[in-house]
Amino acid sequence: MKLRKFFLAFFLFVAFSCPAQFEDLLHKKYSDKVKEINNFYKENMPLSYPEAQKKSIALKSFAQKNKDLSLELEAEIYLAYYCIFRHIGSEKEQVDRVLKIAERGKKEKIFDIEARAVKVLRDYYWYDKKNYEIGFEYGLKLDRILKKTNARNFPDLAEYYCIIGSGYYLFRDYHTSIKYYKKVLEISPNRFNWKSLWSAANTLGLCYQKINKPDSSNYYLQKAAASPFISKNSIQYTISMGNIGYNLYRSGKFLEAEPLLKNDISNAEKEEDYGLAAGSMIPLADIYIYQGKINEAGNLLKKSEAYILRSGQKERYEKLYPVISHWYEIQGMKTVAIQYKDSAIIATNNNNNTFSGLMILRVQQKIDRQKLEEEEKNRKIKTNLFFIFLALICVFAILYYFYQKKIYNEKNKTKEAELKFSLEKLENAKQEINNFLKEIENKNRLIGQLQYIENSAQNSAAIEEIKRSVI
Repeated sequence: MKLRKFFLAFFLFVAFSCPAQFEDLLHKKYSDKVKEINNFYKENMPLSYPEAQKKSIALKSFAQKNKDLSLELEAEIYLAYYCIFRHIGSEKEQVDRVLKIAERGKKEKIFDIEARAVKVLRDYYWYDKKNYEIGFEYGLKLDRILKKTNARNFPDLAEYYCIIGSGYYLFRDYHTSIKYYKKVLEISPNRFNWKSLWSAANTLGLCYQKINKPDSSNYYLQKAAASPFISKNSIQYTISMGNIGYNLYRSGKFLEAEPLLKNDISNAEKEEDYGLAAGSMIPLADIYIYQGKINEAGNLLKKSEAYILRSGQKERYEKLYPVISHWYEIQGMKTVAIQYKDSAIIATNNNNNTFSGLMILRVQQKIDRQKLEEEEKNRKIKTNLFFIFLALICVFAILYYFYQKKIYNEKNKTKEAELKFSLEKLENAKQEINNFLKEIENKNRLIGQLQYIENSAQNSAAIEEIKRSVI
């Protein structure tokens, strides 16, 4: 009895637990359920594939039962997102599944589904396939979709613009990157989007730093540091102030730069962000060299080199080696200083080669993309020509059929006319014969009547004449 009660309770739990967890998503605008959807993905992305399928089916069934089309598509995009990044099925199957959801979202005018599906494809090609050219294409498509909404209706707007802008930053297209990050800063900050707004302001500072506009750089870095959602002990504040410290260092304001760089190093080490720490150690070591603090500078340079190695951020050698060269030169060790100058040149060339390789990769991807498009275009042309040729054959066959039918009909008409003419002649001949026979009959009747008066001499001559006439 107890065992039966246990199984009954278990099945009741299974039956009602799934719908209960979906109640918070039912019949709500995306802006009202965005946090719940984020939590849903965090909880359900780690599932195994069979479990993810069951979860998607349960959500879709629940949505259909309650006639919530948006939630039904949510179930589909969850499974599509799961499959594309877990590589379930072929690449074509994965991409086609997401594309169908995007098209369905567009058709049903469920904006968030369309935008999120396109972003899935952008991230897939950018991060997973490293196909930056297609990634850029989906980024531009996403941008066109985002123009139709605002942050109130689509809370992810700031994050999405940051993602698009980061692509241009990677390829050193700072002016285009600035355009997208400024769009982010037009959005009012809140607890949901503040990280995207901080990132946009901080990266804007770096963009202006790269194009040698220190005043604009400092303006946006200070804006990032002034975010009401971060404290002075947070890593975000440290990063932004450390970037300001680097700007001050480049401007020769060493005394103002020093405390900011020190604070950046300290907090970066607490967070075990060794690349970030090394980034501030290098200019601080250079400041120490100018201040005559040779030993402190040497210790920082050794530490920064170890941190670069530890973080794997070898691109930082480009800034480290010139400072090490300067350190050796100050001490009169010119041979070693020259060696590090050479190393700095090599590091710079390596970074340039890495970036050139990235650009070449993108160009090659663009060429491959164009080649595929050209092949697809040629395939469509060939297919169209085949169907045109087939259509022409069908038209020719139909025309030939009607031509032959026309000839046949005309021949039939001629035969019918001839037959009709013959029948008319036959009918006329028949009529003439009948008339002739009637005339003979009438004359025979007249002869018979006249035989009664055969003995009359007066009429004998007439009778003979009549006989001759009949004969």
